[in-house]
Amino acid sequence: MEQHQGGLLSHNTFVMQQRTNFNSNNFEILDQQGNPIGKVETGGSTLGRMFLGSRELTITELDGTVLAQLKDQFSIGRERMTIFDANGQVLANVLKRFTLIHKRIDIDVVDGPTIELHGRLMDYDIQFQVNGEVVAEASRKWGGFSAGFLGHSRYVLGFTVETPPVAKVALLGGMLALDLIREKESRN
Repeated sequence: MEQHQGGLLSHNTFVMQQRTNFNSNNFEILDQQGNPIGKVETGGSTLGRMFLGSRELTITELDGTVLAQLKDQFSIGRERMTIFDANGQVLANVLKRFTLIHKRIDIDVVDGPTIELHGRLMDYDIQFQVNGEVVAEASRKWGGFSAGFLGHSRYVLGFTVETPPVAKVALLGGMLALDLIREKESRN
């Protein structure tokens, strides 16, 4: 995966500032100082988003260069989503697994490891683990009263180990998938 010098994937912390309305689920991606470093935009037809919610999200550099796309596959039962790289090739599959006590979400990276999400998934108190080792963490952050009132959530995704760009994209896609799952569950 090609990386822009000083671009989104050169950072080890992503502050995800969500901006939602009735038919989109966009994000501004900031660095730790609050400077924009990337964005996530909702795709798909407006009519489809009105009835089914956001089902396609595109991760881009600030200049619009596409890094990846997350597509929510329509399915009955288990949630399944696919993360595609900039060339349209499958990068990873995200699967919500059924367990008796906790929600479990796995990111199965093509030609790579399975990344397991552990913690309070719907509260964004999450650890991403590969073979039991924590590789990233995510937590909800207070974005201010007015942002919360307008439906703008903020969370931080931080990498705890040296992480290659392709894995950063997979983890970012997994966080977005979790957000879509949370949104769909709140509508039911």
